[in-house]
Amino acid sequence: MTSTHWTLVILVAALSACSTPNASQYEIVTPEIAEAKRLKTTIEIQEVSLPLYAQSQEIPFAEASGAIRTDQGSIWADTPSRAVSISLAESLSKLTGSVAAVEPWPLDEPAQVTLDVRVKKLLASADGFLEFSGQYFIVFDSGRNPASDWFEIRIPVAGQTAAEISQATGTAINELAKIVSNRIR
Repeated sequence: MTSTHWTLVILVAALSACSTPNASQYEIVTPEIAEAKRLKTTIEIQEVSLPLYAQSQEIPFAEASGAIRTDQGSIWADTPSRAVSISLAESLSKLTGSVAAVEPWPLDEPAQVTLDVRVKKLLASADGFLEFSGQYFIVFDSGRNPASDWFEIRIPVAGQTAAEISQATGTAINELAKIVSNRIR
């Protein structure tokens, strides 16, 4: 074998060692929404900004000491900011009956509302809650005054398993969608 071939073999082996092939993957579970209050609007969601620890593919949780850990055997099935953004768009769409989509805006006509969410905390805590907090900004193309506020959402988590964290994350995102939809009305 040539040295180039050996270099390629070593590179592939090294990259394979960096991945977690046996890790379980989890999606954010968006809860069922009973009925939508119909709004005639379109909503563009800018990609949600997450803190560094929440951007990791591995699902984070906080220990009693406050240290943030991850279970390397459990990873998100999508990049976290994309998954949170899409889940938020789905919840807003179901809650309002509006067309809601993550940037870039896919339709010919510009969106009537733009939503920007900056997450300060998205973490399962040692006290049995998922903590979801940050700030949102709503801009209306109609000239209506923009809206902005801080949010703090705590959702009970039965344990710190990845499945329970993914369920609580979906519930927390849905709660944020309820807050935002009330500000858009």
